Amino acid sequence: MISIFQNIVKQYHDKTALKFGRLSFTYSELDRISDCIALLILQSGHTPAISPYVGIYSSRTQYTIPMMLGIWKAGFAYVPMDPKYSSERIKYIIDDCNLKLVITDCDAPVSDYPQTQWLTINEAALSAVAHRPVHEEHGRYAYVIYTSGTTGKPKGIPISHVGLRNLIEVRQKTLYTHVENTLETCIASIAFDYSVWEMFCPLMTGTAVYFFSEEEKANPQRIAEILEEQHVTTFSITPTYLSIIPYRPLPDLKYLVFGGEPCPEPLVRKWHL
Repeated sequence: MISIFQNIVKQYHDKTALKFGRLSFTYSELDRISDCIALLILQSGHTPAISPYVGIYSSRTQYTIPMMLGIWKAGFAYVPMDPKYSSERIKYIIDDCNLKLVITDCDAPVSDYPQTQWLTINEAALSAVAHRPVHEEHGRYAYVIYTSGTTGKPKGIPISHVGLRNLIEVRQKTLYTHVENTLETCIASIAFDYSVWEMFCPLMTGTAVYFFSEEEKANPQRIAEILEEQHVTTFSITPTYLSIIPYRPLPDLKYLVFGGEPCPEPLVRKWHL
């Protein structure tokens, strides 16, 4: 995946890659930030030979996606954990994946997991790193997503780099044209597999991503405003969630993607583009 990303960086280095609130990052900036995160991971002394996974405990900030890229660059697969998870679920994932290192961009319950090293990613930590490009040899897997565990213990499902690359290539060939699609959104939890579709399918093909914060996700009115203000061209959402977002004409929106449940016909008619 990182080789694909590096090729996109060369092609679109000055083009916007990531938007978060009022912040905006080009592909070159995203590349540099993720390099610094990878260096911090490597400096921690952990290696994929000991544990091939690094956890991400993220509250959805401008560092969430760069942390994933940084983990890949350091040669690991990422394991996402939502701060809303119970302490029991977090402990289960840490133990099950044998996580020796978790990186975070928020206040984390570090003292609850003394056997695991926690690394905070913020501006101060990144500023202290002497930048250099990083691209370590990676293993087979890109990330691990855990099931809900409603029918028993949660099960970690590892997804390979090859599988993710195939997803990106198929979507690019069959669904969206790059000319029309200039800004997608990511609203799904990073602990859900669909977030990968929202984040990396566009990013790895030269299309920018608007990454919703937790506060924005919880405000249907603000979501509608962002779709209009940011001239979003592709928006993915569940029908239930879309039903509470106030409708407004969105001339820039080319693709409205439903998923997760059946979509009622009246909702389709209401939002017909």
